[in-house]
Amino acid sequence: MTTVKSQAHAALAKLRAALPMFAEQAGQYADAEAAVVRARRSRARRIAVGAALAVLPLALVGVLFAVRGGDTVPPPLTGTASPSPSVSAPAQVPPMPTQVPEPGPDVAALPRDRGVGPASLLRYDLTSEPGKVRADVLAGGSWYRTTFPNIRSGNPAELSPDGRWLLWPTPDGAVVRDLAGTAERVLPGALVVRWSPTGNWLLGYRGMSDRYSLYSVPDWTEFPAPAREAGWSISGVLDTGEVLRMADTGKGGKVGVEVVDPRTGAVRPLAVDISGSLRPAEGVRRRVVPLAAIHPTADGTAAIEVREESPAGSIVAFVQISVTDGRVVRRHDVPPAATPMSPNFLICYRGTELFWRGDDTINRRQGPDGAVTTVGLPPGRYRLPGCWSVF
Repeated sequence: MTTVKSQAHAALAKLRAALPMFAEQAGQYADAEAAVVRARRSRARRIAVGAALAVLPLALVGVLFAVRGGDTVPPPLTGTASPSPSVSAPAQVPPMPTQVPEPGPDVAALPRDRGVGPASLLRYDLTSEPGKVRADVLAGGSWYRTTFPNIRSGNPAELSPDGRWLLWPTPDGAVVRDLAGTAERVLPGALVVRWSPTGNWLLGYRGMSDRYSLYSVPDWTEFPAPAREAGWSISGVLDTGEVLRMADTGKGGKVGVEVVDPRTGAVRPLAVDISGSLRPAEGVRRRVVPLAAIHPTADGTAAIEVREESPAGSIVAFVQISVTDGRVVRRHDVPPAATPMSPNFLICYRGTELFWRGDDTINRRQGPDGAVTTVGLPPGRYRLPGCWSVF
């Protein structure tokens, strides 16, 4: 009997050592073999339940994708936007094309049942179809065309900085079309918009109500921006979702900037002094709402336009500042025009890149002291992704 008891005790000890997760259950059984069988079954059930739970979210995504239909890829899994500042994974800004093909007379229609991918250039025509805008996007080396009513004489369409979203105005608001898929969405009332540097946020200006709204991309959650007694003045949006607005331009290069978080209502004043970066007959000229004179960049800085001090003074430089403490980082001079009668027409400032128009070319300089490259263009009116001006 003593031998049997000792053997059973030894077997239970081995069982507890081999199955520590089920040692307490094993000790409740007098028979060691039964304990092992019970423990194995319990462990198998746990594994099966865990596997089912792991597969469930993917199955739900598949069901939703099947119900939606039309998209070339399932929608991304995104959580609720956080009220605290956060930076999404940076989107890839498409490079400027080195060669621009002639669109030709028979441009393919922008498909409604599939995506064409990010676009590197937007070309549009306001005259071929009366009352309509004919917009062509260059994606993957090919042109694709869509048309929509022309409700304004200014910029009738634009691309997001990452080239994914094509946006155009309607009487009801801005329409955004996903070029990576087929989804379209209307942002009610939004007329003038500003993208964050990599396109993960959109700031919309509602002209009828004179207010701003911040939209997260790609779920388009809206955050109304807090009002300001003296108006919003000049605005831009960072990749953190925070909005920059110029409170005043002061004198002698002292600029008041406010960093606003529409999700929380927090306002952080930023005292900026760029007087040491100004040359004689230069200054910061206040511009009309909602045009931008402060330009956020993807590296957590922003640039303030420096203009000639004259009624029609052109931009001569950008002074780059930190949006953390307002300190000046450096000055970026705009290259001088070839002739005084043909001034450079600025297209876009991206922090590491500056674009401007020549006679029939786009000029690009990488970095403050980089080499200048040019690209010839077929006739037409163009816009680069995320850039504020037409050329």
